[in-house]
Amino acid sequence: MRELADTARRWAAQGRPAVLARPITEQGFGPRHPADALLIDEDGNRQGTLYRGAFDDHLAAEAAALPPGHTARVCEVAVHDDEV
Repeated sequence: MRELADTARRWAAQGRPAVLARPITEQGFGPRHPADALLIDEDGNRQGTLYRGAFDDHLAAEAAALPPGHTARVCEVAVHDDEV
């Protein structure tokens, strides 16, 4: 988590807007480190990961689609039987 926070501070100092993805609720997933998070800048550069990267591409696309000036969005992600 410290590395993610350092990256967020560095990107902010450089004027690089970024999105922080964190779970707000989850059901049925295996164990996850409580500090797991994904930081995504406007160019799609990433720091961190969630659920071993299973949703990182999806979350990067959601971050890219976030309208200018919006600071939050709730996204639903799911793993289906054929993806497990």
